[in-house]
Amino acid sequence: MYRLEVKRMIIFLTLLLLFFLTSCMQNGAETPGQHVPIKWLLMPIAPENGTLRSFSLQSACEGEFQWGKMELSIGPYDPQDKYLTTKTNDDIALFEEMGYFLDIKVYGDYYESEPLSVVLPVNETFLMELTRAIDRSGLTSKSSVFDEVEEISQDTSHFLVTMDYSSDKKMSYSLPIESNAVSEDFFRQIYPLLHKELKKYSHSFIPFLNILPGISPNPQWIQTFSFHRSSDKLENNTHFSFTQVSGEPVFSGSFYSTETKQLVFCDHVVLTPKEEKKLLELFVQSKFFFLPEEAAENHDLPLCEGIEQVSLVSFSTEKGRDEAENYWIAPGPCTDWDCKSSFFLLLTELTEKYAEIY
Repeated sequence: MYRLEVKRMIIFLTLLLLFFLTSCMQNGAETPGQHVPIKWLLMPIAPENGTLRSFSLQSACEGEFQWGKMELSIGPYDPQDKYLTTKTNDDIALFEEMGYFLDIKVYGDYYESEPLSVVLPVNETFLMELTRAIDRSGLTSKSSVFDEVEEISQDTSHFLVTMDYSSDKKMSYSLPIESNAVSEDFFRQIYPLLHKELKKYSHSFIPFLNILPGISPNPQWIQTFSFHRSSDKLENNTHFSFTQVSGEPVFSGSFYSTETKQLVFCDHVVLTPKEEKKLLELFVQSKFFFLPEEAAENHDLPLCEGIEQVSLVSFSTEKGRDEAENYWIAPGPCTDWDCKSSFFLLLTELTEKYAEIY
């Protein structure tokens, strides 16, 4: 019995020593002249740090995962803050009841698209969900105790996060690079939360789709899409459309076959679940850019000479729902041209499969 207690004491002291050494270790060493924005603690934030009390993010990049700028700010609502009262003057009572604000700014200069700038009321439940999402992303294990964040030029790619916890501990993470696994996983974790809050207050989530092409939208959000090309030449005339009708995926298509010299078309056929799944997955994997209809009228979208082209999509967060947001489909900075080719090939294959030939 005595030996067993001694063994337990040795194990406990060994684990305690390892914990102390690991907490004190830092990953990486500074090289003269090299920018090292933050030293990383290897231990994650402990549960006693509590939930987030405030949070801020600045991120800018022109890469495969992100193309554009984003700023997020979350904190206690202060009715004396002039900026907040200006943005929320119609809902001050709701903000005071919820207790916190979520400030979202999204800037995408591709096609000079309109920025998104909204301030939404959130409560402690949202902060708890955000805390868990950040913990899942691994960001907290790559952060350090906050003393001073090195200034990063707003003209370069950067990712800067600061977090203030209910325990009064403050954490930060910054990287002046275009893309990294930590920031990408972070965005994947918080994206559903931001999407939910935007939809709750009837704000569009499309700006997020455009500046975060590395995150594919849920295929079930797609209510309809259509691609129309018309020209004096028969071979340049194509029409493909997809829509959800009473929960069923309905497809129509037509194109002129240069091989058979015939018009191939199908009209309002119901796709199989497998066909629907593959079609919608290729659509979202193509990483199109989506423009509001009124904004698209102010842009010269890339077209072939002599060909009139109209491509539209409507989104909804509930499959089969009647209300949806309509957008023009255009090539974007991160469009996957191989997926786009496979997508249009599938459209023609489906048309041929269900075709009536004239």
